[in-house]
Amino acid sequence: FEALGTDEERVETTEDDGLPRVSPANAMLEIHPGTATESGSLAGLAERFEGIGEKLRNGEELAPADRNFAGYDGVQLMPVEPITENEELHAFWRPAGENGRVDEDGEDVPRAANEPAPVGSDSTESEPVEVSVSHPELVNWGYDIVVSGFSAVNPAILETGRPDELVDFVAACHAMPDPVRVVFDVALGHADNAGLKTLPSPFFEGPGMYGQHLNYPHPTVRAILLEMQRRKMDFGADGIRVDGAQDFTYYDPRRGESVHDDAFLAEMDAVTQEVAGTEYRPWMIFEDGRPWPREDWELAATYRSLIEQHPHSFQWSPITFAHNTPALLTFWATKWWRVREVLEFGGHWLTGVANHDTVRRGTQIDPEVEFNQSPVNPYLGETLPNVLDEAYDNPATATFFYCAAPGVPMDFVNANARAPWGFVRDTDAEWNVKVVADESNFVDWQLRPETFQDPEHFGRVKELGFEDDEQLGRFVRSLSAAVDATDYDLDAMAEMLSVLDLPLGDDEVGVTASDLETFAYAWMRDVDDFANLAHWADDQDDERTAFRLRTRRFRHERPWLRDDLRESDYVTYRHPTDGTVLYYGLRESPDGDEQVLFAANMEGVPVDVAPATLGVPDLPTDGWSV
Repeated sequence: FEALGTDEERVETTEDDGLPRVSPANAMLEIHPGTATESGSLAGLAERFEGIGEKLRNGEELAPADRNFAGYDGVQLMPVEPITENEELHAFWRPAGENGRVDEDGEDVPRAANEPAPVGSDSTESEPVEVSVSHPELVNWGYDIVVSGFSAVNPAILETGRPDELVDFVAACHAMPDPVRVVFDVALGHADNAGLKTLPSPFFEGPGMYGQHLNYPHPTVRAILLEMQRRKMDFGADGIRVDGAQDFTYYDPRRGESVHDDAFLAEMDAVTQEVAGTEYRPWMIFEDGRPWPREDWELAATYRSLIEQHPHSFQWSPITFAHNTPALLTFWATKWWRVREVLEFGGHWLTGVANHDTVRRGTQIDPEVEFNQSPVNPYLGETLPNVLDEAYDNPATATFFYCAAPGVPMDFVNANARAPWGFVRDTDAEWNVKVVADESNFVDWQLRPETFQDPEHFGRVKELGFEDDEQLGRFVRSLSAAVDATDYDLDAMAEMLSVLDLPLGDDEVGVTASDLETFAYAWMRDVDDFANLAHWADDQDDERTAFRLRTRRFRHERPWLRDDLRESDYVTYRHPTDGTVLYYGLRESPDGDEQVLFAANMEGVPVDVAPATLGVPDLPTDGWSV
């Protein structure tokens, strides 16, 4: 950080009102710290990057599992803020025994006759009370924040309990042979309902889509939110990704509607960080799909509103944000109108198809319905899990986004590893069952029969009596239907499900709401364990991971590919398609010293093509190397 804005800087910057602003990465990796390593901690993640960096410095070959983390000069962490806790389930601190202390085995230590009584007894004198603190085993995707603790670090992802682990991770990324920028995911667009217990009422405008809507116009609230952002980013972040920027709104009584608080977003953009005595501003990334949730948002969203206001900023592209069902047949043909926008003015977009959110677009698809409408792509695999793996980790997609398209391509590390992932949250007693029901198609899309039978997976669900994935699938689909039929009335749902032959419930009483909640907690903890990359490290394919790493290094060596297409560039798709969606094109470096020709079968039957027959204008016929 001391070198930012100088000739010695390792991370490129531009000038912004007299301060250096960190320049964008060329390739980004998104990571969920809770499932990225066996420990599920920031310390474990730092250790992973330190090990990869050491191998690269020594010229050692990376293992296939290591390659899934390599070749990136940017890493976006999913939120690392403290999250809401379920008070009925979680008790991470307590008085240490009835008498205020316990021994090494956790047993009460008797109080001597002459010792004063502990606090809370009949004694009129008070004394210190020893408190035992345990590691919080919270299972959460990271977005259920209560806001009040935003500037701290989620203790559930701290191996040592030291928030310094976040600094250690940043240091590990910066110390890589090619420095890796660290981007924090800032989720200040809402608060979990638990925030009502920790903050005074002026912080909240009222209930919102994700819990509580924050009262951004209130000057004190505004100042505190920006201050918490500043403190969190001062852990050493190079970039900031604003989650759900379209949700930063307030009600305007003069207009009688909610309006976007772009002035607040501008203040977020202008926050100055200070690390190692150096003031700077981070790379700014907005996730913004306005006019979402308006009914026509998929068509009406430009994904450029905030770039137009802040030309140095980036936004998530339409392919990344919403138009993201590559597991369906004709996706790459029917979404060409959005792909063409990436080519024409996507230089300030994050691109790619794999991120924390978009797999839900796959797993929430009902295969039986979609086969009658937009079919699942049979060319990607013979089973739904194989289709999903190939859709979000595809060599043609990688070639297009890394070797041809503008913008900053981003991958999700679980997709790189072809490991499962999905939204889980065991922190909300009220909505846990509904969260599980919404993810009911996970069984079809991400659970193979043989993996369910593996003793290593789904132990909690098996203890409840579920013997195979088919039985489990029937139950979660019935659970989802019961949510819709009862408008999420747990007691009514339990009564409906009691008529089924289920391992849950008592033979006389039947299934109860408590049984459903027990299943939900077991399911989410099993899915969280199932998604941990440590389970899948030995399954990584050498050829596939090596190819993907080559595409990222290709991009890293040619940062000019990030820019919008120039007049000499040409990218299109072959039409008529004749059964194959063939993307192809030519790009030329600004200096004219290199041309890149690419062709990729995005979907369809195999096809042989000769470059000279593609119709690329003024295509040289010699001097090429693969």
